[in-house]
Amino acid sequence: MCSPLSDWIDGNVVASILSSCLFFLCVFAGKVGLQSLQIILPPWLAYVAVVLCVLNVISWLQSPPAIRLRGKHILIAGGSTDVGRALGCLAVKEGGRISLLGSDEALLEESAELVEAAIPLQKCLQELCKPVVTAKARLDDALEVAEAIASTTKVLGPVDILVCASANETSSPCKEVETTPLDDFERVMRANWLATIAAIQGALEHMKDRFGEAPTRIAIISSLASQGGQYGHGAFASSQFALRGLAEVLQQELAAYNIRVTFVCPPTKQVMMDGKGYQSSVVGSTQAVAQSAGNESPDSIAAATLRAVKQGRFLVNFGVTGWIVGTLTSGMAPQPFLFQGALEVLFAGVCRSFMLLAHASFFRRVSKPEWKFKTP
Repeated sequence: MCSPLSDWIDGNVVASILSSCLFFLCVFAGKVGLQSLQIILPPWLAYVAVVLCVLNVISWLQSPPAIRLRGKHILIAGGSTDVGRALGCLAVKEGGRISLLGSDEALLEESAELVEAAIPLQKCLQELCKPVVTAKARLDDALEVAEAIASTTKVLGPVDILVCASANETSSPCKEVETTPLDDFERVMRANWLATIAAIQGALEHMKDRFGEAPTRIAIISSLASQGGQYGHGAFASSQFALRGLAEVLQQELAAYNIRVTFVCPPTKQVMMDGKGYQSSVVGSTQAVAQSAGNESPDSIAAATLRAVKQGRFLVNFGVTGWIVGTLTSGMAPQPFLFQGALEVLFAGVCRSFMLLAHASFFRRVSKPEWKFKTP
C-alpha cells in the first residue's frame, strides 16, 4: 500500500518550494526594475531564500529515514480511547498489524471490531494471521502490562511501534491546587505518568529485538499542558510535564538502539477515556484561555501522530498557537531536523514577545479579587 502524499510533502518540502519562489521573485524584481516590487522584495532577500533552500537540503539529507507501517506490529496502550481507536483504524489501512492494550475487555473488543472494519478487503484476503489482537491489563500495573505485551508479541512478533495513548486522565471537577485532594494528584500521576512508563518498560525488551533490522518508534500522546501550566489543572499539568521530561530522557537513552521518540501535544481534545463521558480537557473559566489553542478531533490527532512517527519527529504541535508554544519550550529538546531547529532559533524572540503579551492579559484577569474559578 502506498504511503499518503502527506508523508512525502512535509514541512521541509513546502519550505523549499516557498524559498525557491521567493528567490525567483527577488531576481525577477531586480531584472525588471519594478520599484514597487523592489521595495517589497529587496535584493538581499534573495540571499536569505538561498540560505533557506540550502538549510532545507541539508535538513533533508541528515534527517532520519522515514518508515512504512506495512507489516509493522503497532502496539497501542490505551486502545479503548477514541484516540487509540482512531490510531488503530488509520494504521491498519496502511498495512499495520495492531495490538490494543486496555483495562476494559468489553471496550477493547469493541475497539478491535472498529479497527478490523477499517481493514481493506484486499488485505483481509492476503493476511493469514489475525491483524488485530487485544490484551487486557491494568495500565498502571507494570507486571500485568508486561505480560499482556508479551502475549501480543507471540501473535504479531516483536513490537515495532509503541503508542502510549492513555495519558488523558484529569482531576474532575477541575480545581485549584489548594483545594485538589492529594488522592487526585496520585490518581492522575498513576493514570498518566506511571501507566506510560509501564507500557514503555514492558515494550522495550521486545522493541530491542528489532535492533539492526529496522528503526523502531515510541509515541507519547500528551497535551499542550505539558508545555505550559493551565489554571485549575495542577494535577493534570504536573503529570504532563513529567511525561515531557520522560520523553526527552528516552530520546537520549534509546538513540543507540535506533529507537526514536515522538511527543505529541494536542490542545483541547474531544476524547473518550475507557468509556467515561469525558468531553473536554478544560472546563469553566479556563476554557476561554484554552480555546485560543483550538480543538482537535481524535482523527486529526491520530493522523498527525502517525505522520510524525513515520518521519521520526520528536515534538508535534497543532496550529499556530501550538507552534508558538513549541518554539518557546523547545529548550533542551532534541531536534532531528536542521531546518526546524533554525526556525526555532530565528523566531524564539518573536514568539516570546507574543507570549509575554498574552500572559500580561491573562494575569490582569486572574489578579482581580472578583476572579473565581468556576466549574459547570
